[in-house]
Amino acid sequence: MINIFQKIDDILIESTKSMCDVSSVRGSSRSELRRVFRHANDYTCVVYRFSEDKYGKKFSSINNPDEMIAFGEKYGKKVGEEERDLFQAIMFIWSMTEDDRLAQKMVDDLYYNSIKKDFYFEQRGCIEAIIRRECNRTIASKPRNKNKDRALEILSATWQRYPGAPQESLCVAVRNHLNGRVSVDTLKRWIKSAGIRPKKPEKSTSFSLVIPDEA
Repeated sequence: MINIFQKIDDILIESTKSMCDVSSVRGSSRSELRRVFRHANDYTCVVYRFSEDKYGKKFSSINNPDEMIAFGEKYGKKVGEEERDLFQAIMFIWSMTEDDRLAQKMVDDLYYNSIKKDFYFEQRGCIEAIIRRECNRTIASKPRNKNKDRALEILSATWQRYPGAPQESLCVAVRNHLNGRVSVDTLKRWIKSAGIRPKKPEKSTSFSLVIPDEA
């Protein structure tokens, strides 16, 4: 299971590299960004994420703010406030240091975490199914407790004759019969997984263990 999610992470990391190419911002555009992010409180910042490079490049080539917003709303996805604020912080740091390498690393990490969160949310049903399958496979690969079949035989036979036998007391009796080789909690789990417990009676009754002949 770890390998599956590691592969997903590797794909997401590779695909989000340079989704926002910091080095593509040149000359006067950099000067303008520095001015904007040094006075960020005077602006309303909207950040869009695009699933395809062609949309991102087109968006970067638009100079009119209204046209940029219209294009972003149509072809992109507006990120949440937390991601927007992080992006603003990264751009502010970059505008002060002009360290392209650092800024690119920070932006790549931001995009990776943002897309990863969306991916796992959108695919949660599939992921839950994978986890259940792998957990069941792990359980199935474990050696079967040699006392399980015998314990379930005794429990079933006793409940068949004494349907009012209380589960707690019955499990204690079976544990003692098996000389403590199985715990009460384990017996309860086996009962639940096997679905052998009868419907709860109006009142509990006394019982004696019914011990079937061993095959």
